[in-house]
Amino acid sequence: MSTAIEVPFDTARRRFESTRNPLEVWDSYLSARRLGATIPEWMLDYFECVAQRIYTLQAFTPGEPFDKEKLRKLNAALPAALGFTTAGRGSSPWRRLEDRGRDCRIGIAIIKRLDKGTKAYIAREEVAEEFGLVEKTVRDAWERFTKTLNDSSAD
Repeated sequence: MSTAIEVPFDTARRRFESTRNPLEVWDSYLSARRLGATIPEWMLDYFECVAQRIYTLQAFTPGEPFDKEKLRKLNAALPAALGFTTAGRGSSPWRRLEDRGRDCRIGIAIIKRLDKGTKAYIAREEVAEEFGLVEKTVRDAWERFTKTLNDSSAD
């Protein structure tokens, strides 16, 4: 009998499917392991796909001489096999995960102001000043944050 707990990872799955950021999978996997939760099928599917990509990269046959050029090519191809590619100019999986965290901090700062009765546009202006950002950046972060909240409430 399994003692693993069941934890819904639907929001993380939707984030991964929309962003294709492999760190969404790795972060969720670590959370599941820490909680003793059952690893969802979608995570296992990702790991299987990555394992197949890595296996097809195999540049060596046992017993063949060591080839530095093959090793260099393999090392260069490994990040892409793991899904660590850029999704546009200057956008790495690390940056996208960092941006999601920033959006969350901005969203919480706005909610605190709204709870005190501050008008939304003033809350955004205050948060922009606090974070050293332009108001449009804060507005965009707020929209992404509220979309994430709405997606989470659908679970």
